Amino acid sequence: MPGPRRLYGLDVTLHAGERHVGGGSSHNPNARDLGARGVPTHQRTMGRSFRDFVALTAFARGEDEAWCERLRAQGGIVLMCDGLQFEDRSPVLYLAWDALSGEPLFGERKLYRGKEDLVPLLEGVRDMDVPVIGTVTDKQKGLVPTAKDVFPGVPYPSCHSHLLRSCAKPLEADTRALGQAARRRADEVRRLGRQVAKGGDSEAEGADEADGLSEQELVRQRAELVQVNSRVSGKAPLKPPELNRHERIEQLRAVVDEARKSGARSTARSKDGPCSTS
Repeated sequence: MPGPRRLYGLDVTLHAGERHVGGGSSHNPNARDLGARGVPTHQRTMGRSFRDFVALTAFARGEDEAWCERLRAQGGIVLMCDGLQFEDRSPVLYLAWDALSGEPLFGERKLYRGKEDLVPLLEGVRDMDVPVIGTVTDKQKGLVPTAKDVFPGVPYPSCHSHLLRSCAKPLEADTRALGQAARRRADEVRRLGRQVAKGGDSEAEGADEADGLSEQELVRQRAELVQVNSRVSGKAPLKPPELNRHERIEQLRAVVDEARKSGARSTARSKDGPCSTS
């Protein structure tokens, strides 16, 4: 089972399994493909991930009576169920686990996701004869009626992530506009940085004697910072990437504005000359 000592999560497990089972690709090409996507791994790791995938497709720890007794001793379970899919044409890997202990109970790989296909999965949880305190799923069309039918009367809230996303839906247009604005500003700064770089070298007039940086070099560095911060991520919906990028660029603009004001004050003092005292 993938656990805290594993280097990779279920996305890599699905990649190793579906590419091998569905696409007939061996572990070595799969490892190279992940490496090209920025996930360095090895053929042996792909082999372990594939074994995890096979185990999850027919996982039935909930049938272990000793384990069921432990769950009864903790007072019952909060059932969570969700489906993971490698790509649109792949079967869905459904997992049912207990939120209180964090332990998986059942897993099945299903080609279809309708109510009649998911009932056996949740009936397996019901047949454990362990009190179900509550059930939590996303709003997937097949899971919602299945959970309500198999566990009638059991509290059934939505998961916090999907609830918050629903609350944040009215802000989608605003966050999208912020993201577009951040991209436009980053593009403008990149063009400015290129123009300034062509206009003079790093030893041109205007270099700061303290650190040896010219105005051209400072502009280039600020432009790079804007580019980096225009691509930062975030965690929606409380901290969407678009808002994060906007705030980062605003912070950089505040720094540049303060530096410009400080430079203007220094220039004014130098023109006025040293203050004289009587």
